[in-house]
Amino acid sequence: MRRKPILTLLALAAVWPLASAQTFSGGDGSQSSPYLIKTKADMTELSTAVTGGNTFADKHFRLEGDIAFTSSDSFTPIGYTGTAAPKKFAGEFDGNSHKLSGLEISGTYYSSAGSMPQVPSTTSASTTSR
Repeated sequence: MRRKPILTLLALAAVWPLASAQTFSGGDGSQSSPYLIKTKADMTELSTAVTGGNTFADKHFRLEGDIAFTSSDSFTPIGYTGTAAPKKFAGEFDGNSHKLSGLEISGTYYSSAGSMPQVPSTTSASTTSR
């Protein structure tokens, strides 16, 4: 019965690209269809991807509404690794006149505190954190 292992490999090959693709709340990351950030989960997905090494160079994001974090929410700042070598976000993040609020940031090795501690000077990030 060699069919079962082959079918399993084919099924995994079909699903694997879907598991690693960024989804956010929509968009494809292009300028005309930016990745849409609507939820805390979207912000966490972005943080996790950047910390994992994806810089999102030439990708576009747009905040679609205010996102309020609470003291019980866990959020790791985008690019934060807990070391003196944070990962960089190199995409464009349009705050779209919305705000991220309630973020509590503590830890070591921050060159600046915020939701995006390492934003290169060539990157656009327009957000308001309160």
